[in-house]
Amino acid sequence: MAGGKGRIRFGVIGAAGLIGNSHIKAILANPDLAELVAVSDINETKLQEVAKEHGAKAYTSYKDLCSDPNVDAVTLGTPHPLHPEQALAAIENGKHVLTEKAMAGRLSQARRMVDAAKARGVKLGVCFQHRIAPAHVKAFELMQSGQVGEMLRVVCQNSAYKSEYYYNSGAWRGTWAGEEGGVLVNQAPHPIDIMLKLTGMPKRIWAVCRTQMHDNIEVEDTATAILEYPNGAQGMVHFNTTTVPGVNRCEIYGTKGAIWLDKANLQFFRNEQPADEFSKTYAGPNIYGSPKSEQQEIALPEIPEQGHPGLVANFCRAIQCDETLHCPGEEGLWSLEFANALVMSSYTGQPVDLPLDAAAYDRLMDQLAKTGKGAAHRPLQPSPVK
Repeated sequence: MAGGKGRIRFGVIGAAGLIGNSHIKAILANPDLAELVAVSDINETKLQEVAKEHGAKAYTSYKDLCSDPNVDAVTLGTPHPLHPEQALAAIENGKHVLTEKAMAGRLSQARRMVDAAKARGVKLGVCFQHRIAPAHVKAFELMQSGQVGEMLRVVCQNSAYKSEYYYNSGAWRGTWAGEEGGVLVNQAPHPIDIMLKLTGMPKRIWAVCRTQMHDNIEVEDTATAILEYPNGAQGMVHFNTTTVPGVNRCEIYGTKGAIWLDKANLQFFRNEQPADEFSKTYAGPNIYGSPKSEQQEIALPEIPEQGHPGLVANFCRAIQCDETLHCPGEEGLWSLEFANALVMSSYTGQPVDLPLDAAAYDRLMDQLAKTGKGAAHRPLQPSPVK
């Protein structure tokens, strides 16, 4: 199945776009494991340029690329609403699939992708490359080894400012029918994925999503939620495309210590005595006593394979020798289910229990796509002064 010297032969769908170009570069960065053999895009002029530059076969139809017997694996660099249809076409032809985030706009669509890949016996990976950044790898290790203790609280916030010009750059952007969501399925999947990888899924979500600043979009540009976890831990999250300066921060507090992630920086604090133990044994003399907590010196691991090139290398070895994927399709579902749950909670005005009722969410999306309205997302207006 593999190409020359055992390399995985890749086809890139959406090859003429910025993300598609990132996929091409990642494939070319792994010459011992991968080779680029085919590209596809609806922009025929740019497609021909890309194909000529890399000596790849050009397809204006992604379906034709997916049926090419010389292609072993397909990467999807297209907008997320197109992923389900394209992934299923590739899987039906026995191709392995590495898809950009988000996997889809709706959980039900992404689940079909996972089920199809499992039934066909092919690999399905998701491009959550931030998982293999040194600070995140170390944070996962600290959580898994129990050094943070029983989780008590998580706070996660991310802002990725976008102007009206950004939303006007594509007719599909900012619409329920075209994008099937706003900040939660486009800009926030990476921080959501890292948070959920560290904390696991909450059991209940209360959310308020609003279109706060952008007049020409239907979907949310701001989302805030309260989380409750199975062990009783609580969380607060906030995501937006409205504020500057940008922020990307996640804090996790446990009985034994705390993790602070700020972009690529990691701080770890260790409690001299676990907070729950101190609470039960402390007897004064100061009624305001608390356990000492000190920042620890930590060494970040050296990760030779990072970013999209690291994902491609891992994906190739997963195909060749069943190496564990950095983010298999099943885990790619997490951030999408979380995002869908926030929207569901906001529009119903009720808390949402997880696992999400995907069929109920589909009904809500069908209604929003049909009406093209996001009125429930608009911020409350102050009462007129009398």
